[in-house]
Amino acid sequence: MIAEKLPFLTERNKNRAGNSETNGNKSCVVSQDFAEISKMILDDPKLAYQHLKEIYDSNEEMKTSVDLLWRLGKACFLWANTLKKKDSRKKLLILEGRTYATSAYENDENNAEALRWAAILVGSATDFLGTKEKIEQGKIFKSYLDRAIEMQPTEYSLLHSRGRFSYEVANLSWIERRLCSALFSEVPNGTVDQALSDFLEAEKYSPFVWPENLLYIARCYAVMKNKELAKKYLEKVEMIEQLDEAEAEALTEVRAVVSKLK
Repeated sequence: MIAEKLPFLTERNKNRAGNSETNGNKSCVVSQDFAEISKMILDDPKLAYQHLKEIYDSNEEMKTSVDLLWRLGKACFLWANTLKKKDSRKKLLILEGRTYATSAYENDENNAEALRWAAILVGSATDFLGTKEKIEQGKIFKSYLDRAIEMQPTEYSLLHSRGRFSYEVANLSWIERRLCSALFSEVPNGTVDQALSDFLEAEKYSPFVWPENLLYIARCYAVMKNKELAKKYLEKVEMIEQLDEAEAEALTEVRAVVSKLK
């Protein structure tokens, strides 16, 4: 059984991820075990998911463990992020992770990690929703995100998420803006300049070289028609030796956009 073993970590992601966590678990799994699982999530999120899911499924008490739930949501997110857009598992993992992370937050609204992953997963889930539900969930996401950043103002993943929100709002279609106005009386505020500011802050505070964030910086400069800076950040990603499938796919997309700039 997976729960009977925790494999030694490989070196691939040890320098590509950081983590800030809280204590206070109310489960039979000791904090040392959670610390080891947290390392596994960064190195091999698929294996970590399998391990955590087995614990979740085999112990009723664990179904309300905040420390287990947000880690399970995080594992879903990081595993999904290694998959290509067209991989059907990506959507399923994000929606499953959203359930775990929001449950963690509902069980403890003062847990910064539960709130952080609830915000990230609710935001990520909007990529797989219809326009109306996307806008409705976007409002929930922004409320989570604002509170999360109040609690962790220099957390790079939250700054990146806020940048993504501003970027998406800035690129809303006319129809989507009309629907926003009908549902919420006003369109959420978001510009490419605001997005770029948050992506640059995320880069500043990130403890590792983050391809996804660098590519969004390149996207912003491309929208601004600044080919020189767009290429600068694109080249930073091209220098990274080990990109996963999703990162390689995004690199190809952004490279195509930048190549069309004059």
